[in-house]
Amino acid sequence: MTDCRERLIISYSRNFRTSDNENMDRSSKVTILMTEILELPPSCLEFVPVRLEEGVEYFVVGTYHLHNDETELEIEYENREDASNNAQEPLKQSREGSLILFSLCGRKLTLIDTIPYPSAVLDLHFYNDTLAVASSTGTISIYQLIKNSQSLNLQHVTTHKVAQKDTLVLSLTWYPHDKTLKSCQPSVLFYTLSNGEVLAAYISADFKSFTILNSGAPLIKHDDNAWICTVASNVLFSGGDDSKLNRLHFDIQETHDSGKDQILIERSKKNSDDNHFGQACFKGHNAGVTAIIILPLPSTVKGDTFILTGSYDDHVRVFASSTEPLSRIPGVHKLAELLVGGGVWRLKLIEAYPTKPVTDEKEWEYIVLASCMFVGARILKIKGSYHGSWSIQLGAKMTAHQSMCYSCDVQPQRSSSQKFKEDSWSGKPSKTWTIVSSSFYDRLLVIWEYKP
Repeated sequence: MTDCRERLIISYSRNFRTSDNENMDRSSKVTILMTEILELPPSCLEFVPVRLEEGVEYFVVGTYHLHNDETELEIEYENREDASNNAQEPLKQSREGSLILFSLCGRKLTLIDTIPYPSAVLDLHFYNDTLAVASSTGTISIYQLIKNSQSLNLQHVTTHKVAQKDTLVLSLTWYPHDKTLKSCQPSVLFYTLSNGEVLAAYISADFKSFTILNSGAPLIKHDDNAWICTVASNVLFSGGDDSKLNRLHFDIQETHDSGKDQILIERSKKNSDDNHFGQACFKGHNAGVTAIIILPLPSTVKGDTFILTGSYDDHVRVFASSTEPLSRIPGVHKLAELLVGGGVWRLKLIEAYPTKPVTDEKEWEYIVLASCMFVGARILKIKGSYHGSWSIQLGAKMTAHQSMCYSCDVQPQRSSSQKFKEDSWSGKPSKTWTIVSSSFYDRLLVIWEYKP
């Protein structure tokens, strides 16, 4: 990576542009539908996973505004090695952001509401109609979508302090993460910090009570920014700027005294009073690990997990992980990798389906959306099986973005997402996917279609 330093004058004009046939990316199966210039640089976005209105989908964009005076926006993107060799006194800079609620009905994009946020927004994720927002000032805010006959509002519930004010909350994830079960209440929120720590907190059913588990001690500790974390069953994965992929096998149990408070216990220490966690670290990346998603494979042996990672080194990689000592694949092993370019900031699983008739050696294909910072959005096709080989191919690319592409998401297709267990392994990939992607410096939001 190279240093990138730009100054932009904030523009409050809004610009919608619809596409024609000239906007077809002939090198892929991508059609641009429309674009919008946002008022502030977008850092993250996500569709609402539950249906609120027939034929209409909603999504929220989080923005990140770093400034030194009243009119100019200054963003600094630093190479870690250069920064360490040329240490300087950090600039005193303030950050703010916003949450922007949009509706998408067919090819009609509508701005519903813009909610100012007192810090920069670094990550956000829904749990049903509840939104968790990670901030640049050590807090996590909770919002809920409230719909009545006249309007839809994103209502602030509470804000929890989870770290010191000068510590950034870089990512978060709900656990359990099955967003299709409305009756399932969230219990734990995992999150990562700029000081390298990965922690977990219990959240009450009304989202107002927030208790950091393990007495506030980190579950995993990276040597630098902890960029990302994700959870598969009882296994926590995290990636950091130290180029490490870390793993922790855990249980969540109730304390004996209250019966309500919860604690995290490492599997290897279930019968021990020692609360210190022993994390497993794995190499295989040449720069910071910035994205991790689970590749579901229904026939896997208990304790085995397949994951896809993204890194600053411009690669995506498939790893097999097992927490069982007698597994065919003990530890963590790399199965495939692909150079996609641009630094892979985020990954999103679009769809998974079998490529062959159901057998004991069935092969699965995964369609994955990648936010590649310097080269825009990419569609990846991944094939593999439990006992066989794995491969990664570039399926399509969206090249409209001319600056940092930090976030993308795919519009839910209700026919499959509401009956995931029945339909997602049907072997019939969807005909067309509608995707929203964004880029930072030019504040560009793009709505586009991908046809497999």
